[in-house]
Amino acid sequence: MVGFTPGTTATYIQRTEDRLRDLSEVSVEVTSATFETGSGSASIRIEIGDGESIDPTGSQIRALVYEDDIIACCDPEGQDEWDYIVRKVLPDTPLTASQSQEVQTIDLDFDLDPTWVADNLTIVAWVQRDSDQYIWNAGKAAGVPADAPTDLPARSQSVVLFQNAPNPVADVTSIGFELMQDGPVIVSIFDVAGREVRRLVDDTLTAGEHAIRWDGTDKHGLALPNGAYLYRVRFANGDVSRGLRLLR
Repeated sequence: MVGFTPGTTATYIQRTEDRLRDLSEVSVEVTSATFETGSGSASIRIEIGDGESIDPTGSQIRALVYEDDIIACCDPEGQDEWDYIVRKVLPDTPLTASQSQEVQTIDLDFDLDPTWVADNLTIVAWVQRDSDQYIWNAGKAAGVPADAPTDLPARSQSVVLFQNAPNPVADVTSIGFELMQDGPVIVSIFDVAGREVRRLVDDTLTAGEHAIRWDGTDKHGLALPNGAYLYRVRFANGDVSRGLRLLR
């Protein structure tokens, strides 16, 4: 185990798990996590709630990587098993977002021990105030192996989000998603700084499959520069995001 005693590990995991998907002034989303032999990367998105404002002073964005289903063999008593072990504690990033709907994104690259099983790794992120250790909110994501297919859908309880096609985007692309129930939906495009550059849908939609076309322009109809973007479907009880690349 790296950096934590078992008791401390259990406390961190349990306290962040307790905050997952909580309604809070702050939302935390691990928008991507990729693990390969010897290295990993992740993107974390923090957003202040609509109509909320906070004082970010002394609050940190924290993250760690843990591995599930650990079996160690064999000590004199036989083999040991753990539900999880913290493998890596990632560097803190100060929280700067403070105003309603303000977004802060961070990208992390880190080393991993090649003996760790990539398929069993998960990254947990949370925002914590140092003065009293209060956890504003938390999010997590299992890692995707670097060689995994990119067209597998991202899922939440209410939304299945498909990879846009074509990708990269040279002209027009289609963003497909499926809703499990009727409800209000927002579909947006974000740049790598977390700014919403285009809102494609802000309406109540029926359950079922939907497809939205995007032509690579911003909210003013101007062509956006080539590069990486995030598209997100937000539903009443959560949101799902995926990445795309604009390459004209």
